[in-house]
Amino acid sequence: MPQPLSDLYDERVKAIVAINSIGSSLIGAADFSDIQIPVMLMSGSADTIAPALIEQIRPFTWLATPNKYLVLLQGGTHFSTIDVPDPTAADVIPLPSEIIGPDPKVAQAYLKALSVAFFQTHLAQNPDYRFYLGATYAQSISNQVLPISLVQSLTLLQIATNAPTK
Repeated sequence: MPQPLSDLYDERVKAIVAINSIGSSLIGAADFSDIQIPVMLMSGSADTIAPALIEQIRPFTWLATPNKYLVLLQGGTHFSTIDVPDPTAADVIPLPSEIIGPDPKVAQAYLKALSVAFFQTHLAQNPDYRFYLGATYAQSISNQVLPISLVQSLTLLQIATNAPTK
């Protein structure tokens, strides 16, 4: 049973970037719709731990906040944004590439660029960064090794019919 959002509320939190979150497992649709702060959900299409459709895409449609963003790494996994340790180090167990995903450095660059823009826009109130929170910018930095897309609006009907998003 999802935990009520009222139990998790903390007035110090002014904006959220959630990477491969397990949103639908923690809180339900009604509580997601109560979130009023800016939210950026980052998701990997090849995430087997927190599947994108169930854990990030569907919960994104429940958000009622006007400042919401969904970032999808096409081919990204649950571990795509982690800092991969040097596999030659004696105390490191190398992870298989299919667990990490195509290129962590590309995923980390996306995370850095978009989170800076997100926090500059919504915490520092710097309007110069708003452009970087759009689909056009995401497309301009997208790398064919790990393509990225960003949407600010999506409905369950669009998901079901595979309709274009904005």
